[in-house]
Amino acid sequence: MSPATTAAAPDSPWLSDSQEIAWRRLLFTYLRLHTRLSQAMAADSELTYPDYLILVAITDLESNKARLFELTNALGWEKSRLSHQIQRMIDRGLLRRSPCKEDHRGTYVAPTAKGMAALKAAAPAHAALVKQLFMDRLRPEQISALASLPEVTAYCDLDSSKDSSKDI
Repeated sequence: MSPATTAAAPDSPWLSDSQEIAWRRLLFTYLRLHTRLSQAMAADSELTYPDYLILVAITDLESNKARLFELTNALGWEKSRLSHQIQRMIDRGLLRRSPCKEDHRGTYVAPTAKGMAALKAAAPAHAALVKQLFMDRLRPEQISALASLPEVTAYCDLDSSKDSSKDI
């Protein structure tokens, strides 16, 4: 915990009390939700939670296919983690690879019929659990505030200390 008792000076590396509370609540809520959603996904479907996240990220794209770098950016995962997960999903028949005509060195991954069926089967229970554990506990203005977070973080280089969000 920071040595600050109420507010941190603007040039201080410490969070103010309210910033620290907000940060810890966000972090610990995310960790608890991720654990619970992962457990439920494993118990209620043929997908793991990483499988589900990858399938959702791909199907969110209009083309219904993605390059590795697109998924790395969307999910914030390391390339090696994503590569291994995708290979496991290919081995299980959830994804397929296809050549990238624009860049012959690259490939696309896309859901197979089995992958789409598994996603469609898992999605309703997942959405219901997200609502039960999280959304139903929030007021509309809290949901709006959370929905604005990607606008803020999308402009931050999370891999460096440079903050470009001030340019928004």
